[in-house]
Amino acid sequence: MKEAVFQLGKKLLKEKRKKKKIKIKKKKGTKKTRCSNEACCTLKRRLGILKKMFKLCLVTDRNQVPKDKDITDVVKESVKAGIDAVCVREKDLSDLELYNLAKKIKQITQKKCYFLVNGRSDIAASVDADGVHLPSASVPLRFARKVIGNKKIIGVSCHSIFDAKKAYNDGADYVFLGPIFWTMSKAKYGNPLGLDIIKKVKEKIKIPVITIGGIKDWNVSG
Repeated sequence: MKEAVFQLGKKLLKEKRKKKKIKIKKKKGTKKTRCSNEACCTLKRRLGILKKMFKLCLVTDRNQVPKDKDITDVVKESVKAGIDAVCVREKDLSDLELYNLAKKIKQITQKKCYFLVNGRSDIAASVDADGVHLPSASVPLRFARKVIGNKKIIGVSCHSIFDAKKAYNDGADYVFLGPIFWTMSKAKYGNPLGLDIIKKVKEKIKIPVITIGGIKDWNVSG
């Protein structure tokens, strides 16, 4: 009787150890695969963007367009002239109006330049834009990434070195830095940042830095 109990206990212990080993092996394998894929995805996205990131972006404002023109006419002319990207920024439109405008601009820019939607990850995803640009007071980047996915671009508006470093650490693919020069649309941010900050920011982060604010044909080379 004792021998039978001993053999049974030995058998159960052996099976328990076997299950434990399988469980540990599966857990380690799953963890390793998941981390590897996430790192690979992030690295590939950033390296790819660094190679082909846009340098000149049109940020729309239909309120500045002459009455005899439509904002889509301006976009068409800009794309024809060789613009690298178009960012739809029309904060006073309703959701439906913004969605319809985004669809039109998507058709104009498709396969010709990048197309971004300002501040609305949901609209960007619904029209299959190339990405979304987040204002400084927008939702956290990680939430926008959940909406548009890992294959899309996310940019962030920055007004200081601190902002730029945070955007980079959060996973931004590029940053808008400004205002560099004085402009009425950015007057609420106070004095312009000037040119010196551009070099300082580029030394701190390893993603494209695109300047904005008061950029004119006569000061762009500066």
